[in-house]
Amino acid sequence: EGHRLVTASGDNTAKIWTCSNGDLLQTLNGHTDWLRAASFSEDGQQVVSSSKDGSARIWCPNSGCCLRKLEHGGWVRAVAFAPDAGIDSLKAGRVLTRTLSA
Repeated sequence: EGHRLVTASGDNTAKIWTCSNGDLLQTLNGHTDWLRAASFSEDGQQVVSSSKDGSARIWCPNSGCCLRKLEHGGWVRAVAFAPDAGIDSLKAGRVLTRTLSA
């Protein structure tokens, strides 16, 4: 109960679903091209998404609000939160590391 899943889509959105029954909880809108990846932070309080639009975005999964946009300049192929809940890497042929403070 309470387990959620985030998906990245070709419709430029990330969607948050319940694992137990497949209900759609939230649609994260804001990217301008298709998404490559999306992931929850370890504590479940944030979602990060990456897109062909050259950005990664950090979201509040409950409200659907974009908390921060990180411009990369090229496709952002993968994203992951580091164990300390900062962005670990943005990969688009090279790695860019940023640490975000709350």
